[in-house]
Parts: sequence; C-alpha cells; structure tokens
Amino acid sequence: MIKPVGSLSYIWLLLGSAFILRVLLAPFGTLLLDHNTFVAWSTNLAQNGFAHFYDSWSDYLPGYLYILYLLGKINAGLSGVDTT
Repeated sequence: MIKPVGSLSYIWLLLGSAFILRVLLAPFGTLLLDHNTFVAWSTNLAQNGFAHFYDSWSDYLPGYLYILYLLGKINAGLSGVDTT
C-alpha cells in the first residue's frame, strides 16, 4: 500500500521533474495533426470568440478552450493581427 506523503517538497520535486522531462522531450515534436488542430482552434477563438466556436467540429470541453483562446490572443498580439 502506498503511504501518503505529507510534504509539499515531494510534490514540488515531482512537478519539477515532470517539467524538466517535458522540456527535454520537446525537441522530438508532437503529432502534427493535433498541433495544427490546436493552432486552428486558438486562431478561431481569438478571431471569433466563443459564441460560434461549436458551429464547426470540436470535441473539447470549454476548460481547455480558454487556454487556447488566451494563446490565440497572445499569438495575435505578437504577430500584429487585429482580432477585434
């Protein structure tokens, strides 16, 4: 049986290790289809908002879409695209 860990330092160590592992694996890329879908969704959300997002196909719940919306706005701001 697993003993409960009462230390926050263990949790931070676990999160830090997971982050470092993700950074080390990042150069190997991701599934291109997923990446392109997320980019298209974030651009769509940044340009059109949430009102008409589900008019086209999407199987994601709104929680993750808020993150994609924020990333789309950041991308538009950095690239100089007007999303209003």
